[in-house]
Amino acid sequence: MLGYEIEELVGKSLIDLSPEEQMDGRLSREVIKEHLHQVSRGEIVRFRWHHLRKDGSLIPMEIVIFAATHEGKPAILGTLRDITTLQAAIDEANKANATKSAFLANMSHEIRTPMNAILGFAEILSEQVDHPVHSQYLTTIRSSGRALLTLINDILDLSKVEAGKVSLQPRAVDLPKLFLDIEQVFLQKTREKGIDLRFQIGEHLPEALILDDVRVRQIMINIIGNAVKFTDDGYVAVSLHNAQSDIDQSKVDIIIKVKDTGIGIPKEDQKHIFKAFEQQSQQSNAKYGGTGLGLAITLKLIKMMNGEIELESEEGEGSVFTIRLNRVATAAMIDDESDRLGGIDPNSLVFEPASILIVDDISVNRDLVRSYLHFGQAE
Repeated sequence: MLGYEIEELVGKSLIDLSPEEQMDGRLSREVIKEHLHQVSRGEIVRFRWHHLRKDGSLIPMEIVIFAATHEGKPAILGTLRDITTLQAAIDEANKANATKSAFLANMSHEIRTPMNAILGFAEILSEQVDHPVHSQYLTTIRSSGRALLTLINDILDLSKVEAGKVSLQPRAVDLPKLFLDIEQVFLQKTREKGIDLRFQIGEHLPEALILDDVRVRQIMINIIGNAVKFTDDGYVAVSLHNAQSDIDQSKVDIIIKVKDTGIGIPKEDQKHIFKAFEQQSQQSNAKYGGTGLGLAITLKLIKMMNGEIELESEEGEGSVFTIRLNRVATAAMIDDESDRLGGIDPNSLVFEPASILIVDDISVNRDLVRSYLHFGQAE
């Protein structure tokens, strides 16, 4: 496979037959050192590798190594397999997947627009229809439309992340205040279900952290939303704290935990739930719904923020999701819209009568906004 005679290979190591760096940028020597350490612990190690042929070309291989004995002495045995064809197929599949993600990301506006019109006009009609049967039809259209829009939004969000179309917009954020806002989102639902919603904000948190507050909110709504959905008795507890007690540091590690007393996640399902379109087995879709995309999006966003997420769960005993955001920069001031308003209550503002210009390149959107304005005026 490498173009050598057997005699030429005697005495050579994997390092001698490998480029200085692997295709992912890691140093070959460091990777081998790591794998040999695993073998020394008795593990069987399987990994992808790029070897150098005698002519200098690269060949992708799959290597399996493990500890053994030879003539009574410790040894390492291994197998090497040429995966050139497999690697070409993987590259082609990744290319196709990237093309798909880019297409959906670019089409997000066109895909969402029809659903916005359906939901918008259904809402306007629901206020004008008195016939009970017709009213029930409109209620079904609205609820089904919202469910479909949620699915569309999740698919498009995931596609944007995969296509590299999502970029973080960090700014100075008051994280405790953001969490209090998120608490309000779930208060009504938890009261309806009869479960407690607990938020604990730890001490030693900097006044401001440089984060993308929109993405942090999206992450927390996904995680807390799942906890509330799968908990019928007990509580959902959310905690936020600084892993370092020294508040003067310019970068800190933030720990966020979401604990619930819900149905829990079986061990065999825990490694799958962060994958796209996958949910835990035996889950009642009729009862819980969902797209299987929320946690996949959450994982990708957390990684974009230089963070990681861990899961601890026992079936029937609830779950704990732990998010760690590493080396988050601190700031002295909060970039808050309300601060720039100078404490003015927006509801107290009154405008003089004026004409409104609606600008949109899609006629159905113009019709929808015109209808909203006309209906509001009629009231």
